[in-house]
Amino acid sequence: MNPDNETHSGEFQFNVGVIGATGYIGAPYRAEIRQAAGANIVALCARRRELLERAGEEDGAELLTGNWRRWYSTRTSTSSSSPRRTRCITRP
Repeated sequence: MNPDNETHSGEFQFNVGVIGATGYIGAPYRAEIRQAAGANIVALCARRRELLERAGEEDGAELLTGNWRRWYSTRTSTSSSSPRRTRCITRP
């Protein structure tokens, strides 16, 4: 575990992005992620803009997009020296 991902209380923090965020499976997954200790939803991807914006407000996500390829490339192409780079993406 990387010490940069811990809070002062020692809680592990991690960022999550969800592709298919407003769909049949994505919406319940987001609810579970919000309840997980240390989880921060930072990016959402969905086809329907109105639902995506509503989900972004609910989750506090920094990046909202309808193009998963754009999101995937911006989140995985960071420097290898960065301790907070994204290693994998799971689509619900």
